[in-house]
Amino acid sequence: ISVRPTTMFTTNIKSGRITSARHTVHDIAIPMFAEKQTRQLYLSSAPTILARPLFEYLKKYDFDCTEQLISRTMPYAIAPNNKILGTTYDESAQKIAATINLLRGRQNPDGSFNMWPNANHTPNSVSVTTAQLTAYVADFLTNARESGFAIPSDMHARALDYLRTFAGETITSHDMAQTVAFATYVITRNNFVTTTYINNFTTYADEHMKKWQKTVSGTYIATAYQLMHQTDMANTLISDYTTDDTAPGDATY
Repeated sequence: ISVRPTTMFTTNIKSGRITSARHTVHDIAIPMFAEKQTRQLYLSSAPTILARPLFEYLKKYDFDCTEQLISRTMPYAIAPNNKILGTTYDESAQKIAATINLLRGRQNPDGSFNMWPNANHTPNSVSVTTAQLTAYVADFLTNARESGFAIPSDMHARALDYLRTFAGETITSHDMAQTVAFATYVITRNNFVTTTYINNFTTYADEHMKKWQKTVSGTYIATAYQLMHQTDMANTLISDYTTDDTAPGDATY
């Protein structure tokens, strides 16, 4: 007999702003037995404090698909020695090394990554889901390298080669276009000139994606321009970005 909890581990996050010297924090209890819950209050003058409860949630996440594995480890790559997150460089090195070890068994011969170990994969296929995942892994490896950690150069290079092939394919859907934008950003971060990939994206987006400049895809392209020192084009594009509810949605990581 398998006895399991009726619900998975849950994190409830409530945020707010203190605007006076006298402030009462209330309504932080959740409807469950006191011995089964942990309540924590984080206070900081830095807005990055909002990342702490998300970080704690991911540390206890039950599944180890590649996407969640990267999400769980990404904070260690971005902020390896951070007081707000409570990370230390030594701990971050261990977490990143363990994740890379798992990723080795999920990379395909063409450089892409599977969601799970031993998953079926068609070599050199044009898969938006696979490309999204591979771009996310490559972005993680890039962040880890830039934070001073050793990453396997062969794994990273093969992932980038896959993304460069994908970003040059003819775009046939919104999801593919959004993924090409994300992949282009990651490729550019790794010192490749990506003008061809940007043109591939904008040719499709201008015709099929209304107001794409206002979306996250637009920020990826703007960042690529900036990394290639095309500052005027970057500034023009990023000025169109908006976070309001009327902007078209994006599905990329």
